[in-house]
Amino acid sequence: MHLIYRQITIAAITLSSLCSYAQNEIDKISLLNSTEQVQSLVRTLMTQKYNLRYPARYEVKSYKEITDRFFNSEDCLDLSDSLNLSEAYYKSDFDQNGLTDLLVIGEDDHLQIFIAMNYGGDSLKLFRLTRQFWNCSFPVIQRDTLINYHYLKVFPVFRPTPAMKELVFKYGDFIEYNENSGLYVIERIEYETTHCLGSCPIFTLEIHQNRKAKYQKNPHYQKKEKTKIKKATISEEHYMQIVDLLNYIDFPNLEDDYQINASDNQTCYLSITYNDGKVKKIRDYGLRGTYGLDRLYQLLFDLRSNQEWK
Repeated sequence: MHLIYRQITIAAITLSSLCSYAQNEIDKISLLNSTEQVQSLVRTLMTQKYNLRYPARYEVKSYKEITDRFFNSEDCLDLSDSLNLSEAYYKSDFDQNGLTDLLVIGEDDHLQIFIAMNYGGDSLKLFRLTRQFWNCSFPVIQRDTLINYHYLKVFPVFRPTPAMKELVFKYGDFIEYNENSGLYVIERIEYETTHCLGSCPIFTLEIHQNRKAKYQKNPHYQKKEKTKIKKATISEEHYMQIVDLLNYIDFPNLEDDYQINASDNQTCYLSITYNDGKVKKIRDYGLRGTYGLDRLYQLLFDLRSNQEWK
């Protein structure tokens, strides 16, 4: 009897240990309990994501610790005080997969807000929220999955004005939440990028409703540098991801022109033919018009390497 009880006890302890081990392996972020641990994780993810030659110097800090350096306008200070964000990092589950994600505030050469998404074990992926708005921006988590992203709109208006985007994790990135997404029949997608000061991929891409596509690098260069047009049939998975995203962001109701307040950046031109010949055209200098467009551009860029072009 004692032997059976002992065996049951050992089995229970072993099972408990295995569950604890599995939890440690699956949900590492939930175990982080200090700024130093969070900083170490983000630095590692930054070094991997951006392929840095040297370790990242990112410092995790609360807004109160970095206010004097970056928030040098009364408007920004007022916005910061009104939100009362006291912590340097926050835990949530943005994609509702049962694992803990991590929102981190800090600085290197400028304010950077990151989110580490948790897919279990060592499968962590880093996303940057500070894309369009570098210094005066503040994320407030709502109902675990939504982020009210407050910022000062400084361009093209003369006086900075408070604004807010509601962000949600969908289609593989954080994009603007939209409860009134569209349902459009997309007939053709045309996308073109221009040069920039630096190394920017220059190409044209055309995708039809039957998923037949054309792709060309350096289309406007001299003949000796100009490449031939390549063709492919876009996989249904990748095509539907693009179409679903376009419908979710309700593309016909986006602005026709976007631009960032910076120089020497790349411009892209997006043209979408839909619903029996209607056309929506978007010019985007800086490729940062909206978070939804930012994700769309990345999906279009990725088609260059994840499809079989001939």
